[in-house]
Amino acid sequence: MGHDISVSAPLWRNAVVRLFGIFVCGIVLGMGLCKMVMTDQITRHMIRRDDRSGLSQLINQFDDPMTPSSERVAEKNNVSNFEYDSYGRYGLDWTGIVAELEWMYRHNKEKSEHKKLTLVNFEIGKASSGQTSLDHTKLNLLNNKIQHRNMVHVVIQAYDDYNNKQCRGGDFFSAVMSNEKLQQSTSGRVLDYGNGTYSVLFYAAWTGDAEINIVLTSTREVNDYLQKMLKRKVTMHLGAIYKDGTHTEETKCSIVSKVPWEKKCEYRNPSAFGNTVILCDKPENIACEKLVNISSGVPQSGDLTSAEMQALTLLYEGKNSNPRIKGTPIKIKIVGSDLSTPALPPCGPDLPIPVSDGYWVDNVTFIPMVCQSQQWDKNTGEICLSKKLIRVYGDATLNGVQTYLKHNFKADIHYQFDAPRIGGSPVPVERMVLESDYLDDISQADCSAKQVVVILSLMYHFRWWSNSAYIDRIFHAKLAVQRLMVRCPDAIVLVKLAHPIDGMNVAPPRKNNWILYDMNRITRYIFRDIGVSFIEVWDMVQSHFNMPVVHLSPHIVQQEVNLIMSYICPDMVKNSDIDS
Repeated sequence: MGHDISVSAPLWRNAVVRLFGIFVCGIVLGMGLCKMVMTDQITRHMIRRDDRSGLSQLINQFDDPMTPSSERVAEKNNVSNFEYDSYGRYGLDWTGIVAELEWMYRHNKEKSEHKKLTLVNFEIGKASSGQTSLDHTKLNLLNNKIQHRNMVHVVIQAYDDYNNKQCRGGDFFSAVMSNEKLQQSTSGRVLDYGNGTYSVLFYAAWTGDAEINIVLTSTREVNDYLQKMLKRKVTMHLGAIYKDGTHTEETKCSIVSKVPWEKKCEYRNPSAFGNTVILCDKPENIACEKLVNISSGVPQSGDLTSAEMQALTLLYEGKNSNPRIKGTPIKIKIVGSDLSTPALPPCGPDLPIPVSDGYWVDNVTFIPMVCQSQQWDKNTGEICLSKKLIRVYGDATLNGVQTYLKHNFKADIHYQFDAPRIGGSPVPVERMVLESDYLDDISQADCSAKQVVVILSLMYHFRWWSNSAYIDRIFHAKLAVQRLMVRCPDAIVLVKLAHPIDGMNVAPPRKNNWILYDMNRITRYIFRDIGVSFIEVWDMVQSHFNMPVVHLSPHIVQQEVNLIMSYICPDMVKNSDIDS
């Protein structure tokens, strides 16, 4: 699915706003929104960011915190011009709810109609309401004639288990169009209008037959639960090993943010964690300073009350079968046309999000549509990286990338595994490196010797963190990136985003792809507009004929590398591979 262009009141956004100290009215995705125009002749469509002009007027209202407030107010013509967010940013999570309502109203065809009520002040509704139903939800293919290089447009109208028309959005749909015989496929972009209606757009990359499958990955109710309950819980658990001489003790730890505690061993790294800390139970006979190892963290259901566990069970009841919408696959035929291929920009920072991220031409070669790219051979790859110093930090999804770069292109590369992390053996404290410290260790001398390229992936080992803790860490990683860019203005920074890991099926909590999708939104929002490039592979992985897993197959990794290389050396991309 890639990016569900929707508003579902992301509660994490206000935490980011408080950290930035800048509140942008009307942001609905957590990474900006554009006006979307759809016609049958669309061949290229971009999601543009919000216009933030005029923010300086708001910020400058309190540009000098040492000036007495009475003097500042006296300088203004009208005190009523001050907005709530001018006084403080805490507790503004409700702004996401308002933004969602405004978005929904904008797309509600009946917004100006007044229905006559059947009872004084009320109308009689149906007796039951449920989650979105696979059997009752309706699909409508809008194209009468589908042409090569045009957009295929399917409309979803969601209905619940009791055949009631859904009046709000937030369901998480995934969609793929494919031709198994040709081994060609592409993901669909989902536009959530907020009123129970969704558009799904595909790029018609080939001629001939195609099948469209649309899946309800998770309902709004499940997403709400994940967002408002699980992602606010302290569920990341670690084990601590203390050693003093020959005496060893083990205790339990948690990663927490903004909660009270007492009589714990507290471990801080403000430059990397911000206000988030690692709290461990104190060992009985060893000092907190004697910590030697932190074991891998695992989620524990003990953080959930029995009522919460029961609610979660009810939400998932009956949702783990094949979640394809009734009426799929939709079989279509794509006819030839004289439409030209989309004109793509060079790969670089802050590119808009295309309607289609690209397509597989033979289940081996992926053609990106976000920017101009190519398949890199050994010779051109070595030339590109010959004067580059590559520093890689993140989870194991980058291990295949750095291995490919090192072995095939002789890259001068260093890979640092993130910590603390899920799985694996205990990590010695002296070997634990956090991303902010890792970036701060890149010196001006390093940048003078070669052009520095940084690749970050801060996703999979953090999906058990609460949103506030994750935002704290990602925000401080962004600050470290900005410090690097001051020291090394020519540095290239690539942020690799998450891909789906469990196919198009409903997954248990904490493995649900909506969590990873939301983490992508958070990361894009925090790193926006500072000159980093986003490596988006969600649609690449989702549309492949193999089942998505965390550690991708070699030929998918190779296509990731081809895209990454096109960002590192965009001037060496001779011709875009699109439709070649």
